[in-house]
Amino acid sequence: IGMNGGHSLAAMLLARPDLTVHVFDLFKWKYSRPVLELLNSTFPGRIVPHVGYSQDTLPPFAKRVESGELGKCDIIHVDGCKDMHCRASDLAWLKRASHNATLFLTDDLSLACPGAEKPC
Repeated sequence: IGMNGGHSLAAMLLARPDLTVHVFDLFKWKYSRPVLELLNSTFPGRIVPHVGYSQDTLPPFAKRVESGELGKCDIIHVDGCKDMHCRASDLAWLKRASHNATLFLTDDLSLACPGAEKPC
């Protein structure tokens, strides 16, 4: 969740040639769509954009995963909304799209676990 300039996305795609990434982002900045176009031209067919607020785009995605239409996520990288309630909602939906060995990476951990001094 959260693509911004696409730096982390590019690094992940370069590191894993077999990786397909579902990107959840507002694509609201002037550079957002050009970055997506550049990455799509460099890594064709490996990026699936979900445009809009994650509270709107994650539930249908998670339901598709739960139904078996899409596979479970092996890695989840969350660097989207900075509101605690939004982040908690994102993590709850993403949990439904994960399996027991899914690696969760998150920015702003205090948003996911208020008051946490260590990972929750």
